[in-house]
Amino acid sequence: MQTAKLFNVGRSQAVRLPKEFRFSGDDVYIKKYQGIVMLLPKESPWTSLVDSL
Repeated sequence: MQTAKLFNVGRSQAVRLPKEFRFSGDDVYIKKYQGIVMLLPKESPWTSLVDSL
């Protein structure tokens, strides 16, 4: 399993994703479920499934 680097930008926390995990576009959906943080591209067909969690 790969890891990503966390860092602070002002009062926000950011994640530096490895190249193969980068998203296209400027925005992603974010969801936290039972301690797991999920990032999905806005055009993801899985959005309705994640919303139901």
